[in-house]
Amino acid sequence: MTVRAVVTRDILGVAVQIGRQTSGGTLMLRFTEDTAHLAEGRAWPEPSLRMDEDVARALYDALAEHFGHAAGGRQQRADFEHERGRVDRLIGMVGGALTAAQAGQLHGERP
Repeated sequence: MTVRAVVTRDILGVAVQIGRQTSGGTLMLRFTEDTAHLAEGRAWPEPSLRMDEDVARALYDALAEHFGHAAGGRQQRADFEHERGRVDRLIGMVGGALTAAQAGQLHGERP
């Protein structure tokens, strides 16, 4: 069984539709005032969930933390900065080697 979620933005905020593909068809998750249930159908005229952008971001951050990702892109930024530092060190080493090789050639040494 495959579960899919589709997130869109509408005039009222962020809309989320959640469905589960089964051998018998598609079941759409539908929340009502007091319950949540799965019902047959390809798509609902109304989304499974609708929320303000701030609520959606808070939900995203909580899910990201739960599944091991840093919220708000912090982990991606930290990974980028780490990789940038590694590349900067590599460029420095290569540049230093080239400078040393050039200096040796100017003094008649062979590389």
